Amino acid sequence: MPNFEQNFITAGYTVIQRCTLEKAPANPRERAEMVARALGVTREQVVKAIALQMAGSKTPFLFLISERERLDLEIFSRASRVRLEFCPEDQIQAIFGATIQTLSPFAGSFRNCGIDSRIIDFDAVVVPSGDPLVELLVDPLDIHDFLAERLGPDAVHAVDFDLARHEAKTGVVEPRVLKGFRDYLPEEMLPRQAMIATITEVFERFGFVPLQTPALEYSDILLGKLGSDAEKLLFRFRDNGGRDVCLRYDLTVPLARVAAQYPEIPKPFKRYQIAPVWRAEKPGRGRFREFFQCDCDIVGSASLLYDAECIALDLAVMAALGVKAEVRFNNRKVLAALAATLNVTEARQMAAIFRTVDKIPAQGKARVRELLKADAACTDGQVEKLMQFVEISGGNDEMLARLSELLGPGAAQAIAELRRVKEYVEALTPPPDPLPQGAGEAVASSSAPSTQHSALRLDFSIARGLDYYTGTVYETFLTELPGSGSVMSGGRYDGLIERYLGKPMPAVGISVGIDRLFSYLAELGKVKKSAVTSRVCVVAMDAACLAPALRVLSQFRGAGIAAEMVIENDQKLRLDKQLSLAGKKGIPYAAIIGGNEVAKGTVMLKDLVARTQEELTVEQAVGRLRARGS
Repeated sequence: MPNFEQNFITAGYTVIQRCTLEKAPANPRERAEMVARALGVTREQVVKAIALQMAGSKTPFLFLISERERLDLEIFSRASRVRLEFCPEDQIQAIFGATIQTLSPFAGSFRNCGIDSRIIDFDAVVVPSGDPLVELLVDPLDIHDFLAERLGPDAVHAVDFDLARHEAKTGVVEPRVLKGFRDYLPEEMLPRQAMIATITEVFERFGFVPLQTPALEYSDILLGKLGSDAEKLLFRFRDNGGRDVCLRYDLTVPLARVAAQYPEIPKPFKRYQIAPVWRAEKPGRGRFREFFQCDCDIVGSASLLYDAECIALDLAVMAALGVKAEVRFNNRKVLAALAATLNVTEARQMAAIFRTVDKIPAQGKARVRELLKADAACTDGQVEKLMQFVEISGGNDEMLARLSELLGPGAAQAIAELRRVKEYVEALTPPPDPLPQGAGEAVASSSAPSTQHSALRLDFSIARGLDYYTGTVYETFLTELPGSGSVMSGGRYDGLIERYLGKPMPAVGISVGIDRLFSYLAELGKVKKSAVTSRVCVVAMDAACLAPALRVLSQFRGAGIAAEMVIENDQKLRLDKQLSLAGKKGIPYAAIIGGNEVAKGTVMLKDLVARTQEELTVEQAVGRLRARGS
């Protein structure tokens, strides 16, 4: 029988943990119980392989399902949309060279493969190695990719058994959201849009103009531009026309395409774009598979002034949102000088070192020491030199001096660029006045002053994971949430556009992780949730007052006051029902119109929070609502 473990590793995938059992399990249930105890996982994380065959065909169809799934052929058939039959046991043994209890799900050749969609949502799952005494803990996305490489991407299908079971019982599609994706309901969307509006105002105050690009790009546009780590996270597929396409991973590569495709755009071209991007990564705290980015980029100038302007923009955004943040910056030329000092000449090893150093904030220095030896083939002496490098500390000027001592003349250009960027940022961001009261809300005025110079700090461990950065790089962290991920990052990427244009085109930019930033603002209590846009609900006391009430509604809206009516039956209007609905929606005021108000040309303006009311003309009511913060 083929050795799956060796094939899996040879294909470039990693076994998270290898577990040897005391005895071979007698059946799949016993196996699940044994490995769950041994590896500290749930039984649902143990993958079970079921070989079936297409009706009227001898070609097997493989299902990989979680251990909890019952062997319900009706559910399997419903989920796969084809009629299936179980393969006879002797046929399974002939195909796999093993009994079902010791079956490696990846031995043999298959025409199709179905994967229980719930498996993909686990951080790690257990699969049999082919040896009845050995079990493997692996990343479920690695299983999917391994199968796709062996069988072809079109032969591997996600199978939703929960949906099939729900439909079988009720005939109704079960409403649900994929893991790593989310709905934003109105109470979050309103402050989220207010946050985006604040950010957009800062972008435009700095002279950036909007741009929009397609969600889908040809795969060759993205491949080879993002770096190997990022390309593993691409949502890649063939569309109905057979074209090889990807959902965009970020907004920078599409910008590079635009810059090359429309060379007539005046330079430097300062653009911002706010749009969703997609990454097939593990969901986590503030991390989603679909999320919005806000990007600002400057194309067509190599001046370090624009590197500094991106950092100044970053600080201005954080100040406008009323949060304390720290920008940590570095230069990729520092890392190139470091590689020269280490006598590393191979580009692949240099890239491995840079990627590994970039993992220090997330995985810590001890783990990075191990990875430098294992993944970057560094000697003990090189690792020590690298640790001296990343442990340089002190003020910005002190760190530059120590860097010069450690790396010598080879780092002179990088140090000069870092010093110039630092000086430009200080000139662009003068010391601020105190933040105005209330600036911490997501709806705070974007005219709030900039952050202090102490918010700019050199950090030589900042390497940026994407391979296209060539100069200044920077990451932004919220100081009130230690250990949280970067919320705004970027750098200079002078070589990226040349790949599309055929000639040099310098560029620098910065990106905001909108969803992550919003989730952190909510965690800090700086998001004021609201599920309503209307300031006033116009209430007609009876059907005879409906037409006058509609005219008042139009007058409010024409005066710029957000207003609506909440009625369920326009033939049988109920005052108490309308007021109750307005209160449940969170509308703060009601303008009540009855026969008396119609006769006098007034409204009864009721404060639904304070439970007070006064009779006013529509013009007076508009003035009152404006004065009270409409």
